[in-house]
Amino acid sequence: MNKDYLDELKSLELYEEFYRLKCQKDSVIWSGFEKEPDKESFKEYVIKNLIENPKNHLFLLRDGSKNDVMGYCQFNEESDGVCEGRGSGLFKQYQGCGLASVMDTLLVEKAREYGMKYMYAWCSEKNIVSMRALIDAGFKKTEKTETRHMSVFNENHTFYMWEIYL
Repeated sequence: MNKDYLDELKSLELYEEFYRLKCQKDSVIWSGFEKEPDKESFKEYVIKNLIENPKNHLFLLRDGSKNDVMGYCQFNEESDGVCEGRGSGLFKQYQGCGLASVMDTLLVEKAREYGMKYMYAWCSEKNIVSMRALIDAGFKKTEKTETRHMSVFNENHTFYMWEIYL
């Protein structure tokens, strides 16, 4: 069996797959939105902020045997060796089988390859799956918190900062 791998999105070749991922209910909800993004506006955002910006790295998780896109994850370089994990998502048919942990672990490896020394990510205390994936990838929960209003739930969530030294 071939290993799953991350493929960096550097063009619009796989935009449709990424857009479908971002339109999934879980991706919309945990991104803090109430509805899926407008396709053309989102395409402009992807071009400007993810493809043309060399400090932002968007990866698609690919099935090593079939080469299918299964999910996405990303990190943004901030300063000398510091980056922020900026979200992830999986197609519904790939959820619940440990791939979030695989994807976060592969993302940490990619950050190391890019010369990052420290990575952090924010995660809602109510997003159990993402917290488990962060733990499995080696992240540690810090005491830093932010309160964010999650309009789709009509409630505030406490987000904890998680960190890993690479």
